[in-house]
Amino acid sequence: MVYQQNDRVKIIKGSLKGHTGKIASCSHEGSYFISRDLTNQKTDSSNLYGPLLGDEISPLAY
Repeated sequence: MVYQQNDRVKIIKGSLKGHTGKIASCSHEGSYFISRDLTNQKTDSSNLYGPLLGDEISPLAY
C-alpha cells in the first residue's frame, strides 16, 4: 500500500510495534517517517519515528 502525508497509521513491526501516528513524510523509495500520536504514548522522546517501510505500518480508520 502507498501512504500519503497525514494518513493515520499504526506501526506493526519492530521495537515501536503498537505506536500510532500520522505520515509526516515519505520518500520515492517507499520509506516513511511517522509523527507520533502524543495522546497515546509518553512524551519523553522524539516525536518522529522512521524511516519505516510500508510493510512495517498499517492504516488506521479515521
